[in-house]
Amino acid sequence: RKDIVNFFLKKGMLVSNDMFDYLEDEKNLSGFCKLIEDKKHENITVLSKKIKEILDYKQPLLEQVPSREKTDIIKKTEPEGNVKIVFSYNRVPKKREANDFIQYFNNRYQAIEKILKQRQELQNITSINRVLNKKDREQLSVIGLVRDKHYTKNGNCILTVEDRTGYTKILANKNKPDLFKIAKEVVLDDVIGVVGVNGDNIIFASNLLFPDIPSTKEIKKANEEVYAIFLSDLHVGSKN
Repeated sequence: RKDIVNFFLKKGMLVSNDMFDYLEDEKNLSGFCKLIEDKKHENITVLSKKIKEILDYKQPLLEQVPSREKTDIIKKTEPEGNVKIVFSYNRVPKKREANDFIQYFNNRYQAIEKILKQRQELQNITSINRVLNKKDREQLSVIGLVRDKHYTKNGNCILTVEDRTGYTKILANKNKPDLFKIAKEVVLDDVIGVVGVNGDNIIFASNLLFPDIPSTKEIKKANEEVYAIFLSDLHVGSKN
């Protein structure tokens, strides 16, 4: 026992009576000494069975800590998207001439015109040139690009629209609140559909239509939930 006491005294520890029987076994002493060496024992001053139980409890936990050398590195992988590029606008930069801008507006007009023609209200489109030649007043519909906008002394809105055959004026009466509200939102270079009655070089509008998706049209949905970002139409050369 004296040797045991001296051994632990050198380490700054006292041995309680209840530990002598355990430490007198050479294997127990060797194992406990190793356990002490593996622990931070600066705060241990008296070795007792309670201290031994604490040390024995913590040891298996330490043995379960995985080595850094055995750690598997899991790399983040991005899932492959199912996006298919139908057409890519890769064009060589060049100096733009007046004809390039004319072509741009013609292409834009044709694309929006195609969308508007899908509206039920615009199934029977009449060219502006034919409207100007009509003598009898009748219900009709036209599609045109807005080239001018102003208000009369009475506060009515006058739009001048044109297509590839000519141009005419459109009157949106302020006494029709819903129609007048739409007319106020129209800007130059908008391509719109007009439903109304023809007059002398003018159409008295009953409805103005934008190239949007009508609420009555059934929405086609994808099998998966997807997200998209859309940019607004660029008005190249527009004053607005």
